[in-house]
Amino acid sequence: MKSMNTYTVYLGATPIACVTAEGAYPCFEAAKTIAEFTGKEASLVWDENGEEVAFFDPENPEESGEPDWDGCDDDCGFDPYLGCYTDDC
Repeated sequence: MKSMNTYTVYLGATPIACVTAEGAYPCFEAAKTIAEFTGKEASLVWDENGEEVAFFDPENPEESGEPDWDGCDDDCGFDPYLGCYTDDC
């Protein structure tokens, strides 16, 4: 049986959602919006190894660990090992 990769979205230190790979970045984007209005940080953590794959700080958005959304091809699939969308998954 194939194991499912899950990610947890945090607002500050509070986990607000546990999602599969397909919902990880859309939920993170929603958390960023909440973070901007509440002044809290948002992060996306891969549950398998605890790696923070995306981070947003509303006070320092230029220093946030954001994926390159502009270089994203919508026809690609999410590759959890690379932490981004690729055409090789």
